[in-house]
Amino acid sequence: FHEVSQAISSELDIDVLLKKIMSIATELLDAEGSTLFLHDPETNELWSRVAEGIVEKEIRFPANTGIAGEAFRTQKPINIPHAYEDVRFNQDVDRMTGFRTSTILCVPVVSRQGSTVGVVQVLNRKAGPFRVRDEKRLEMLASQSAIALDNARLFSEVLSERNYSNNVLRSLSNGVLTVDVHGNLVKINEAGTKILACRSENVLGAPINKVFRVPKNWVTKAIS
Repeated sequence: FHEVSQAISSELDIDVLLKKIMSIATELLDAEGSTLFLHDPETNELWSRVAEGIVEKEIRFPANTGIAGEAFRTQKPINIPHAYEDVRFNQDVDRMTGFRTSTILCVPVVSRQGSTVGVVQVLNRKAGPFRVRDEKRLEMLASQSAIALDNARLFSEVLSERNYSNNVLRSLSNGVLTVDVHGNLVKINEAGTKILACRSENVLGAPINKVFRVPKNWVTKAIS
């Protein structure tokens, strides 16, 4: 869990991070494989974002079907000791992947807002059926997955806003300069470099009174 927490705080690539979480889930629960299914609201399907040790091909199915669908719908963990004896188990997935499922542990992935965004499913514990403590461990890893997904969404939104702001600044004919509390230039748009006849790399970080060539320029007075 410490390893997962460190990865969440340092890894920006969401695919790498989710694969790491699922790999740890497989190892920690001594299972043969695990899958992270995410919900596609446009099609109301669950699809395999990560399939650790099972299959590389994407799996899709309606979000209200199967054991994963029930965990998604009810927001409750489901522990199945004998998969083929459970009427909820979709045997078509095994036929499609060539994987033989015997035991299943499935828990929902719930966002900070309380909505279910997917499920984590671990298959075939090597030492028999999954235990109650396995459920608790997988629920903790599922919550870490939810944090990682939420962080990725927020990062994407911030990146989009930054790109939008940069595009606006790039399209302006007016020069726009950003100065920090110490009076140093930290950002300048293309129009600003043209007006001041300078290169951004030569002025970024410099005191604002050095950027303007006229001593005691009214701009530096206004900033002061």
